[in-house]
Amino acid sequence: MNSNSKNVNWPLGLVGAVGGGMVGYFVFFLLAQQGLYALVLPSAAPGLGGGLLLRGKSNVFGIVCGL
Repeated sequence: MNSNSKNVNWPLGLVGAVGGGMVGYFVFFLLAQQGLYALVLPSAAPGLGGGLLLRGKSNVFGIVCGL
C-alpha cells in the first residue's frame, strides 16, 4: 500500500459528492422532460463526483456515498 492511498481528501470528496448529486438530480429531470427515464443518475452521480475529487481510494467513502 503506497502513501497516496492513505491521504484521501474527505472534505473535497464530500463537495464532489454533493455537487454530483445535484447535477444528477437536475439532469434526471431534464432527461425526463425529453421522455428518457434515467433513474440511475441521481444515485450514481454522487459516487462519481466524490470519487473524482477524493484523490485516493476509500471503501468507507464509498459506503457513505451509497447511503
